[in-house]
Amino acid sequence: AGFAQPFTASAVCLAMGIPSRDWDEVLEYSRIAFAVVPSSAEVAAVAAAWNDLYDYYEQMVTTKRARPDGTLISRLIRALDGLRTSQIVHVIGTVSNGFGAVLPVLAVSLAELAQRRHVVAACLRGERTWDSVAGRLLTHRALFPVALPRVARADSWLGGRPVPAGTVLLPSLIAAAHDPAGPPSPSLPFGAGPHFCPGAALTRVWLGTALAAFFAAYPAARLVGRLDWQAGTLSVPREVILSLH
Repeated sequence: AGFAQPFTASAVCLAMGIPSRDWDEVLEYSRIAFAVVPSSAEVAAVAAAWNDLYDYYEQMVTTKRARPDGTLISRLIRALDGLRTSQIVHVIGTVSNGFGAVLPVLAVSLAELAQRRHVVAACLRGERTWDSVAGRLLTHRALFPVALPRVARADSWLGGRPVPAGTVLLPSLIAAAHDPAGPPSPSLPFGAGPHFCPGAALTRVWLGTALAAFFAAYPAARLVGRLDWQAGTLSVPREVILSLH
């Protein structure tokens, strides 16, 4: 909490050009967007939250158009010139919600490396790079467990089971990351084609930067006690207790 949350807030607000005072509001939007809707009775509340999100960014688009500042929102507005304001707002809202994943990914990564001090030591000695470690974490450990649903376009077989055309499939990214047939693609956690995550490059940069900053300050950090994993679309520890010396 003392490192991951402030780092995430600063990284997202500076990149997007969002006032830091709005961080809690933006994080709540992201939480709702990524959460599993618990029941049909909650659909209206979730839809209302999305409308609030779009209202927030509609005002932001108006402000940035009048005073562009070079931040990600301003760049998106310029890149999407010619589209309706509502379309631009929807794009910015989608990108913004993706930034909410920064916090759980960083928490999982710190917890993982605090148990693998030999990896940290190799990076500090210059034998490995933090970017390469971040890439491995993103493709093996700190990733969402499932991808977007897909529909089989033709009859096929998967794991010895028939999959008729039209079957709705929920791909397991965790299974793909640990497939004994071979190493996963570096793009595994970010999708492919029209569903490729627009924040992929930035994600790799900020994770490598955050790990380098943390372990430069606390090279001896190690995990103390067991981790209690909290259920969610990306499972995170409820608490990560570290010895820093």
